[in-house]
Amino acid sequence: MTKSAYVWRSRDDGNSMPVPVANLNKDKFSEDELNYQLGEVIYEDNLFVHKRVETGFMPKEYLEELFDECIGEKNKKIDKN
Repeated sequence: MTKSAYVWRSRDDGNSMPVPVANLNKDKFSEDELNYQLGEVIYEDNLFVHKRVETGFMPKEYLEELFDECIGEKNKKIDKN
């Protein structure tokens, strides 16, 4: 999992905009506000191949469930061989 490097902040016009955490003091955001992205890395033909399992950044809990499901599916494939 990769942690996002920004948090969303409301603007005066009612829209939201991403603000890089590097531009904020630690007391201006919480780790709980950060979303995550789930990716997969495989080694194939002497290359590391990176791919997204799910596009976009999402809550950590959702991606942990998705990860557990992916691992379960891969283990089923291995057990069949």
